[in-house]
Amino acid sequence: MIRVVLLAGVSTATVAVPAVLLSGPSVETQRPDENSREFGEHDRPWAEDALEDGYVIPEEVTPAVKRGLAQSQAKVQEMLEQDSLPLPAARISSMAAVTEVLATIGAEREKLDAEWARLEDQKAEVALANRRALEEIERLEDLRAEVTALIDELKVEEDENLQQVVDMVANMTPKNAARLLQQNEPRFVVQVLDQVGERNAADILSKMQTAKATELMEIMAERGRPDEQMF
Repeated sequence: MIRVVLLAGVSTATVAVPAVLLSGPSVETQRPDENSREFGEHDRPWAEDALEDGYVIPEEVTPAVKRGLAQSQAKVQEMLEQDSLPLPAARISSMAAVTEVLATIGAEREKLDAEWARLEDQKAEVALANRRALEEIERLEDLRAEVTALIDELKVEEDENLQQVVDMVANMTPKNAARLLQQNEPRFVVQVLDQVGERNAADILSKMQTAKATELMEIMAERGRPDEQMF
């Protein structure tokens, strides 16, 4: 019996409550029922290592389960024995297309590599030609400098030689001077005659052979010198 106190009133009341509700759960009520287990929690000793080699299907397994296990074992064994699994036709076609594209790209890349190598060779040849041209230009510049220096040296020598001849002719008689100058190059003789003065030049020309004197006067005429003033 349990005494219950009512808050709404002052009086108390006694209520009879079954003892089974007040006592704790018994051992029998705590034990789960075999049929109340969730799906998948029951023991499956027949499913262990079902696909391993040498597995023997237990006798207590139902025929339907036995057939399914046998088919699974056979299918797995067949797949393991095959070198490669068959591919769908669509996938084979796609792979063939990809292979063809890769082959085309590879061929084009080889062409580009060959063209690049050819251009590199041409570039090297052009660079070599430019280097040789620069070397030749430098050699010609050096040669021109040498020739210029030689010409200047010869000009100095020629001027010195010309002055010596002029001094010599000035101290000679016209006849001897004519005999000496007839043995030299005509233009050099004209330069000498320019240095000795017009009167001496006219006397010397008059003592020369007619052909030699005529040649010298033609050269002087080309230079614009009035030849008639010499005679």
